[in-house]
Amino acid sequence: MSARTKANRRAVARIWVGDRHRSPPTPPFFFSIGLAQLARRGRKALAFYTVWSWWLLGAYFATAATASVLALARGAPHPRRRVGLLGATAVALFHIALPSSVIVVAVTWLVLVPMLLRSDPATAALARAMFFEPTSYWQHGGNALLALGELSLNRIPAVPYLMSALGFYSSAFGVWAFAFYRATGRWLYPFLNARRRGAVLMYIGLYVSHWAFFGVALLLFRARDAAAAAVAAGGKKRVAPHKRA
Repeated sequence: MSARTKANRRAVARIWVGDRHRSPPTPPFFFSIGLAQLARRGRKALAFYTVWSWWLLGAYFATAATASVLALARGAPHPRRRVGLLGATAVALFHIALPSSVIVVAVTWLVLVPMLLRSDPATAALARAMFFEPTSYWQHGGNALLALGELSLNRIPAVPYLMSALGFYSSAFGVWAFAFYRATGRWLYPFLNARRRGAVLMYIGLYVSHWAFFGVALLLFRARDAAAAAVAAGGKKRVAPHKRA
């Protein structure tokens, strides 16, 4: 095992998920939107990557909030206390939910919606009704804002080897897309149609994009930590003169 891997695992072992969380209002908000969508559209709504990622982010918030409440009930943790299974699950979920949320926004508004609006009038009208409405705005935009806001508030460390978890997640959806086609004769998204020209490149591109967005997420982790360190250093400089006095 490399020194870097050991350092990453020690970072995860030291993390306390509840350090910055105060109250858990977000999970009910996520579940209310998801359940309202299920009531309107039925179980077929669960077939789509967007909804997978929405519930995944909701699962993260629920897990992190639960870990936070339990940690607060135990009192302030020792700096080197190992995180429990619940906290480790929250760390892993966040490393999948953050990049997948950003992918949803990018693919939806840069690829899928323009593709559908250029289709026949009936398809374009359906796309407008589907994407230009409040639930869609939350699931194709608000999700990324919530994930990025959470990143700015928590102390979860960047764990590069969790990239493999995101790879399994994207692969699982690819397998599900083919299973859905076999069962219904319909592709979940136009760009997943394996019969289209360039389908192989599209699938490779979608898979690689998960790795690329994971890299972007790691840069965001680094930027957050650098900003926190700069703020902490500034605070120490302001306190130092009072100590000398």
